[in-house]
Amino acid sequence: MCKAMEDYTKKTEIIGAIKGMKLMGASESDILTQIIKNFNVTKDYVVSLLKPQGA
Repeated sequence: MCKAMEDYTKKTEIIGAIKGMKLMGASESDILTQIIKNFNVTKDYVVSLLKPQGA
């Protein structure tokens, strides 16, 4: 259960960071680079979070 909560928390933080970077006008390329670097996740994971939810 703790691992699931850690994963959920990390995902929430990443989504918040993505939203903030979009508001600041960052390009998707810059967002990808920074999220991968700062959160130590894969490109595919970040790309999946960049897609509009529910689409």
